[in-house]
Amino acid sequence: MGDFSVIYQDGLATVRLPTRVDVTNTHTFVDTLQSELDVDHLHIILNFEETQAIDSTALGALVQVYKTLRAREGTLSLCHVGSGVKRVLAITRVDRIFKIYDNLSSALKAAATQP
Repeated sequence: MGDFSVIYQDGLATVRLPTRVDVTNTHTFVDTLQSELDVDHLHIILNFEETQAIDSTALGALVQVYKTLRAREGTLSLCHVGSGVKRVLAITRVDRIFKIYDNLSSALKAAATQP
């Protein structure tokens, strides 16, 4: 299934997601993100480079974290989003609320300009 690893670069937290994010590992996903929120990382980038699929449980977790960060004036950005995940985001129309970047360097650059 894979783990959720966090990499810190330029003072930003980037979370690398596994091949699938679904009901079997969403709890771990939420715990990983909550750990970042607990230490006031307000600009989080989710790297979907290896992720091929997400389910509705994971989608709900994404939206909840987005709302939490937004309330704290933070951001949640996505990068390397593949066609399968993009399709889920588009069908559910949540692609309209997330900042989605083609690659990590673009996401890092954009996040670095946030207050």
